Amino acid sequence: MSAARNEQTEQDRNNEANNFMHEQDGIILDNNIESYYTTLLSMFPYVDSRYIRELCEHASFDSNEDNKLQMFVDHLIHGDVKLSSEAIDNDNEAKSSDKILTEILQLDEIEICEIKKQNERLNNDLLTYEFIKQDQEAVDQKINILENILPDANPKFLRDFIINNHENDRSMEEFIESSLTKRNYEKRDKYYANMKANEKIVQYITGFKVDEFVKQFPEPFEYFENIERQGRFKEQAFIFLRKRYLNNSEQYLSNVYSETNYNLSLADKQIQLETGIGTTIVNIEFDDTVLLQEIAFIQNKDSIKLYLDYKKSEEEKEFEMLRTKNLLLECQCCFNELKPTECIECDNNHIFCIRCVNKGTNLAISKGHTSVQCFFGCDREISLNVLRKVLSSSTFDILLKKRQEAEIIAAHLEDLVTCPFCSYQMELAPQIKIFTCKNVECMKITCRLCRKINHLPIRCEDVLDEHKGRLYIEEEMSKALIRICHRCQKPFVKSVGCNTMTCICGAQMCYICRQPFTVEYSHTNCKINSDVFDQEHVEVNRTKAISKLCNDFPDIDIPNV
Repeated sequence: MSAARNEQTEQDRNNEANNFMHEQDGIILDNNIESYYTTLLSMFPYVDSRYIRELCEHASFDSNEDNKLQMFVDHLIHGDVKLSSEAIDNDNEAKSSDKILTEILQLDEIEICEIKKQNERLNNDLLTYEFIKQDQEAVDQKINILENILPDANPKFLRDFIINNHENDRSMEEFIESSLTKRNYEKRDKYYANMKANEKIVQYITGFKVDEFVKQFPEPFEYFENIERQGRFKEQAFIFLRKRYLNNSEQYLSNVYSETNYNLSLADKQIQLETGIGTTIVNIEFDDTVLLQEIAFIQNKDSIKLYLDYKKSEEEKEFEMLRTKNLLLECQCCFNELKPTECIECDNNHIFCIRCVNKGTNLAISKGHTSVQCFFGCDREISLNVLRKVLSSSTFDILLKKRQEAEIIAAHLEDLVTCPFCSYQMELAPQIKIFTCKNVECMKITCRLCRKINHLPIRCEDVLDEHKGRLYIEEEMSKALIRICHRCQKPFVKSVGCNTMTCICGAQMCYICRQPFTVEYSHTNCKINSDVFDQEHVEVNRTKAISKLCNDFPDIDIPNV
């Protein structure tokens, strides 16, 4: 029993030892698996971690422990491994990105072609713009040169010439040479005069506005149809009547025009009463501002009356409303009741009506005053800001110009130059010889030295004035009477007698044809009245001389010779 028990005990010990060894091997094996797993997982993060663990736990590679790790690595690199879900997603995303990139690249090829075309067009546009810009700069430069050489020329005329001929330098040189010698170009003052006339035509004829006209003429009927207002005969006014009343004889229109003392408004009113309303004339080319104003009144009389009646009715309603509220004021000049909007104050708060201010201003201007003093007798004046609101534009401009002139004189400015044809003044450096007036009513360009219309490059002493012009015309007329001897070249004239002229040297010649008397030449065709012949040729020479003066010196007054 004891021996059997001992055997059993030894067997149990052996079994326990074997079990212990197996347990130790399992621990070692588990430690290797974890080591392989951790290493491989860090080396292949895109491989599914469960796949790596199964590989480590159940791998059947025939190799020792030292080569197992290398075998695992080779398998994961070259084998068909299971990827992680994140790696699959990344792979799908990468494939999708590649597809999108391919599509983008394909699309870009189309867009790149279009962009290239747009760039080509843009470059062409830029080149065209640069060409136009350079071309325009060259045109402007040449225009500036011409304006300096011909300052009294029409700027539009010069610009048109340069635009049409800017590439032809020879044409420009010929134009300058011809302009300086013949002075036959369009003039600057005429251009501005035409522009001003067109503005007036628009203001009073084609673009007539009742409210603006009434501001300018607050009482138009009293002004234009005043029987005491006398005018003078104007050809343009009579032409207007003829066009307006085509069915009436010129004699009848002329009689009515003269009977009304050449007051066009009264003449038109009388003709309307006797023959009916005339035709409205739109195509008017008059440059007479006063006449245009009167024509505007005549042709828009009905509209003006309706506007004045409406305005008067509204003012009466407002006046009564202010009276009931005791808000009316009193003019301290005429003592009439006023609405607050119809009066102004001097700097000392004295109240005056607009009518009295207008009359007082006109009186002050007629006396040469440059300010409007209070009508109540205080030493204050009515400010320009106040006057600007109540005076007509023309009256205020006159007052403002007089004040400016007085201030300029009082300032004693050096190098101050005044336009010879208007009151415009400005300072000029001494070296500047040409004065260009900026007054839109004048716009003349004059010589600063002789104060005549600009004549540069001709010297002042060589400028043809009225006296020299008269002498030139008389000399040209005398040439029609002077004969030159064909033998001794002495000049002589015929006073009396026939057409056979004998020089002091003895040579004879015909007065009519100026040919010498010879046997071969017959003068039967020259037997005409020399007085009539002289009158005709003198008049021809006179006409030629005046024409030459007009072409060479268009700005001088042609004398009556």
